[in-house]
Amino acid sequence: MMVGIVLSVVSTLLYPGNSLVNAVDQTDFPAALEVIADAPTLSHVMIFLSIVAMLLISFGAIGLYPLASRLGGLSGSLLKFGIIIAIIEWSIVIIALGMRQFRHAPHAALNQCRRIR
Repeated sequence: MMVGIVLSVVSTLLYPGNSLVNAVDQTDFPAALEVIADAPTLSHVMIFLSIVAMLLISFGAIGLYPLASRLGGLSGSLLKFGIIIAIIEWSIVIIALGMRQFRHAPHAALNQCRRIR
């Protein structure tokens, strides 16, 4: 679980447009998209690392589920509910990150065509 958290932090920091690589205001969507299109390989690798990190964190959370079953009362029920909600949320994030991979590919190809001319 800790490896997933560290991997998630590293991939977030190295993602193009964030704090370490070509920093840009994330509320300026065209500028952020341009930075991502300028470094398509790095953005794809960082998204892949983020997905792997989310999967590692999910497996760690699933490992906590038996602990929740041993706890009695409200605390055990709330821990089980929290684990299930967290895994559902991470699944949605993984799907969204995967969709981002396909959304950026045409922009990167268009940028490459502009450079050739």
